Amino acid sequence: MANGFPTEVFVLDSEGVLAARFARSGRSAALTYMRRYRFTEPPFAEAPVSPRLVKPAVLAEAISRARKDLGGIDRVSLLLPDSWFRLNLLDLPAAGDRETPQVELVRFAVKRTLPVRPEEVRFAWVPLQKNGTGQQVFAVGAMETSLASIEAAFREAGISLSLIEPVGVNVWNAVAARVADASADRLFLHIGAAEFTMGIFHGANPRFLRSRLLSGSRTLEQEILLSASYMKSRLEWSSIAESWVSGNGVDERVLGSIQSEFEAPVHRALVEDFAHSDDPQSKAWGAELIACTGVFTA
Repeated sequence: MANGFPTEVFVLDSEGVLAARFARSGRSAALTYMRRYRFTEPPFAEAPVSPRLVKPAVLAEAISRARKDLGGIDRVSLLLPDSWFRLNLLDLPAAGDRETPQVELVRFAVKRTLPVRPEEVRFAWVPLQKNGTGQQVFAVGAMETSLASIEAAFREAGISLSLIEPVGVNVWNAVAARVADASADRLFLHIGAAEFTMGIFHGANPRFLRSRLLSGSRTLEQEILLSASYMKSRLEWSSIAESWVSGNGVDERVLGSIQSEFEAPVHRALVEDFAHSDDPQSKAWGAELIACTGVFTA
């Protein structure tokens, strides 16, 4: 936890804000504060790519309550649901043309898959590996207007944001920091209340990543099998060393389906393996708290 990020991490969704504070405890993190602040009314409306903040005062009020309880903090890291972002693995041309900014290359690469103009999306990216013609990058994008309005609501409450990132990606950051063999391919599945993210990771780097909203027309097991079929058609691998699953309330039937489909040991990511806590409510928000600890592995 000496990476420069604040010790407080907020997890925001359409229903409320989870505020958590951590301290170092040996090689792990210790959860010293956790509370869920529910919104008095829905502040977000559905929109392409990312939801729109239509009632910023509602969000600011919840943030202000959390800030007061935490002693007037002025800086936090913020995690949002994976479905509020577009997650992309992109093959970009070599960056030899200095007249073309990298962000323009990213926007051009995702242009055909976005329901909005690429200029309306704020992107962040990390380089992964070089290929024959350029560079593969992992790009994360969300609507600029949505992110800007969330940042403004936090500023209204007296807090600046050190980062804004997806929950599921940070769960994997926490898991990847603990795996012994970074050269192995691993399946990762993060299951949220209304979404899931599925991918293949080589060490900390994604080789394939797909995030989908859950709908009532198919069961979670059916969605997993469909995503697995799509993944296998798009990516070749010799074997999966193991699978990691995070999510609150994931049952044994889901874990059995994953093990049967990928023929590899399945591990459930449990909050007690990533953070020490005496709060009995921590297990109810285990996936989100694991994601919070992933911020400190950067």
